[in-house]
Amino acid sequence: LLKLSAIEMFNLLAKEVSEEDRLQIILPFLISLFKDQTGQVQANALQGVITLLKSIQNNYQLSPTDFKIFQKYIAPEIWSLVRYKSGKQDDIVQLTFVSNIGDIAEIGQKMIELGLRS
Repeated sequence: LLKLSAIEMFNLLAKEVSEEDRLQIILPFLISLFKDQTGQVQANALQGVITLLKSIQNNYQLSPTDFKIFQKYIAPEIWSLVRYKSGKQDDIVQLTFVSNIGDIAEIGQKMIELGLRS
Protein backbone atom coordinates (compact mmCIF):
# COMPACT_ATOMS: atom_id res chain seq x y z
CA LEU A 1 0.00 0.00 0.00
CA LEU A 2 2.86 2.38 0.79
CA LYS A 3 4.44 1.89 -2.64
CA LEU A 4 1.12 2.40 -4.40
CA SER A 5 0.67 5.65 -2.48
CA ALA A 6 4.21 6.70 -3.42
CA ILE A 7 3.43 6.10 -7.10
CA GLU A 8 0.34 8.30 -6.83
CA MET A 9 2.34 10.99 -5.04
CA PHE A 10 5.08 10.98 -7.69
CA ASN A 11 2.47 11.14 -10.47
CA LEU A 12 1.02 14.25 -8.85
CA LEU A 13 4.46 15.73 -8.26
CA ALA A 14 5.40 15.15 -11.90
CA LYS A 15 2.79 17.70 -12.95
CA GLU A 16 4.56 20.37 -10.90
CA VAL A 17 8.23 19.83 -11.75
CA SER A 18 10.32 20.40 -14.85
CA GLU A 19 10.61 17.82 -17.58
CA GLU A 20 14.27 17.37 -16.68
CA ASP A 21 13.30 16.51 -13.08
CA ARG A 22 10.68 14.08 -14.39
CA LEU A 23 13.30 12.24 -16.43
CA GLN A 24 16.15 12.45 -13.91
CA ILE A 25 14.31 11.86 -10.62
CA ILE A 26 10.79 10.52 -11.00
CA LEU A 27 11.34 8.18 -13.95
CA PRO A 28 14.15 6.18 -12.26
CA PHE A 29 12.05 5.80 -9.11
CA LEU A 30 9.06 4.48 -11.05
CA ILE A 31 11.21 2.12 -13.11
CA SER A 32 12.86 0.80 -9.95
CA LEU A 33 9.41 -0.43 -8.90
CA PHE A 34 9.29 -2.72 -11.95
CA LYS A 35 11.36 -5.10 -9.82
CA ASP A 36 8.83 -5.16 -6.97
CA GLN A 37 7.38 -8.57 -6.10
CA THR A 38 3.79 -7.33 -6.35
CA GLY A 39 2.07 -7.25 -9.73
CA GLN A 40 -0.15 -4.34 -8.74
CA VAL A 41 2.89 -2.21 -7.84
CA GLN A 42 4.58 -3.16 -11.12
CA ALA A 43 1.44 -2.35 -13.13
CA ASN A 44 0.93 1.00 -11.38
CA ALA A 45 4.59 1.86 -11.89
CA LEU A 46 4.29 1.03 -15.60
CA GLN A 47 1.18 3.19 -15.87
CA GLY A 48 3.04 5.96 -14.04
CA VAL A 49 5.97 5.75 -16.48
CA ILE A 50 3.58 5.96 -19.43
CA THR A 51 1.73 8.94 -17.96
CA LEU A 52 4.98 10.71 -17.11
CA LEU A 53 6.47 10.22 -20.57
CA LYS A 54 3.28 11.32 -22.30
CA SER A 55 3.60 14.61 -20.41
CA ILE A 56 7.00 15.41 -21.95
CA GLN A 57 6.44 18.19 -24.46
CA ASN A 58 7.27 17.63 -28.13
CA ASN A 59 9.59 20.64 -28.12
CA TYR A 60 11.56 19.58 -25.03
CA GLN A 61 15.33 19.64 -25.55
CA LEU A 62 16.80 16.40 -24.22
CA SER A 63 20.07 16.75 -22.36
CA PRO A 64 23.09 14.95 -23.83
CA THR A 65 22.79 12.31 -21.09
CA ASP A 66 19.18 11.61 -22.11
CA PHE A 67 19.85 11.52 -25.86
CA LYS A 68 18.94 7.82 -26.20
CA ILE A 69 16.96 7.42 -22.99
CA PHE A 70 14.16 5.44 -24.62
CA GLN A 71 16.33 3.00 -26.56
CA LYS A 72 18.93 2.39 -23.86
CA TYR A 73 16.90 2.65 -20.65
CA ILE A 74 13.12 2.87 -20.89
CA ALA A 75 12.35 0.25 -23.57
CA PRO A 76 14.68 -2.43 -22.14
CA GLU A 77 13.16 -1.97 -18.68
CA ILE A 78 9.61 -2.22 -20.02
CA TRP A 79 10.45 -5.32 -22.09
CA SER A 80 12.08 -6.93 -19.07
CA LEU A 81 8.98 -6.21 -16.99
CA VAL A 82 6.44 -7.60 -19.42
CA ARG A 83 8.43 -10.60 -20.65
CA TYR A 84 6.67 -13.75 -19.52
CA LYS A 85 8.62 -15.45 -16.74
CA SER A 86 7.32 -19.02 -16.40
CA GLY A 87 4.09 -18.28 -14.59
CA LYS A 88 5.42 -15.57 -12.31
CA GLN A 89 4.00 -12.70 -14.33
CA ASP A 90 0.83 -11.20 -12.97
CA ASP A 91 -1.93 -10.74 -15.51
CA ILE A 92 -2.41 -7.15 -14.31
CA VAL A 93 1.05 -6.22 -15.64
CA GLN A 94 0.32 -7.81 -19.01
CA LEU A 95 -3.08 -6.10 -19.14
CA THR A 96 -1.55 -2.71 -18.35
CA PHE A 97 1.06 -3.24 -21.06
CA VAL A 98 -1.33 -4.31 -23.82
CA SER A 99 -3.83 -1.62 -22.87
CA ASN A 100 -1.13 1.00 -23.41
CA ILE A 101 0.84 -0.47 -26.30
CA GLY A 102 -0.23 2.34 -28.64
CA ASP A 103 0.85 4.97 -26.14
CA ILE A 104 4.16 3.19 -25.60
CA ALA A 105 4.80 3.20 -29.36
CA GLU A 106 3.97 6.91 -29.59
CA ILE A 107 6.18 7.67 -26.60
CA GLY A 108 9.03 5.75 -28.19
CA GLN A 109 8.66 7.66 -31.42
CA LYS A 110 8.49 11.00 -29.60
CA MET A 111 11.51 10.26 -27.41
CA ILE A 112 13.60 9.09 -30.36
CA GLU A 113 12.62 12.19 -32.35
CA LEU A 114 13.51 14.41 -29.39
CA GLY A 115 16.87 12.67 -29.21
CA LEU A 116 17.51 13.25 -32.90
CA ARG A 117 16.80 16.97 -32.47
CA SER A 118 19.10 17.30 -29.47
